[in-house]
Amino acid sequence: AKKGGNPGKLGRSWSFKRKARFAQRLAPELVSRGALKWNVSVVDGGVERPCIMAISPTRIVIVELKTKTMMYMLPCKAVLGWTSSTDSLKLYYDTGEVIVMKRDTTSAEDDTTGDIDDIVKRLTCTSDGCETQEIRVIKNQQGKLGFHIQFQGIVGDVTEHGPAWAAGLRPSSRLLEVRGTLVAHLEHEQLIAHLKGKDSIVVVA
Repeated sequence: AKKGGNPGKLGRSWSFKRKARFAQRLAPELVSRGALKWNVSVVDGGVERPCIMAISPTRIVIVELKTKTMMYMLPCKAVLGWTSSTDSLKLYYDTGEVIVMKRDTTSAEDDTTGDIDDIVKRLTCTSDGCETQEIRVIKNQQGKLGFHIQFQGIVGDVTEHGPAWAAGLRPSSRLLEVRGTLVAHLEHEQLIAHLKGKDSIVVVA
């Protein structure tokens, strides 16, 4: 989901030249036409499951090591964005679903141990997604946040210089989480209730 405005948030528009310069700084193997793989631990129902994650230019596949079963297979174009740290990655895709994974340091194969930074660089090369941003919006004196929300968390009109605008939210941004809850798991009416609930909200967009 692309958007204009603040260049630091999900769906920002990358110019061709900027992406080309970024790609030139990557290690050659990260722009490979073949699939690259890493050992990761996928968090599923509170349980960490050791897996192999493979990313080709068109597809992402995650296979559980113990059972040899495929947990996820999705096209790279379905990636919306990600929230990354040194040891973990939240990968948002499709309608806003999320895959939570951690760096797996238990593998004897050091060359495939899940390096989150390398996974993020590979995702940058193969998808239109980018790093998400956590945004805190504080209601004004009239109790307004200063923006309208559409289907699937797409931000509509944003009042210029209002609370949401000041926090960095722009039209066409996509809300992925509101106060720790996935927008994909909320009906539109529930999402509105979450947004109206308190004097301030924290969203991932």
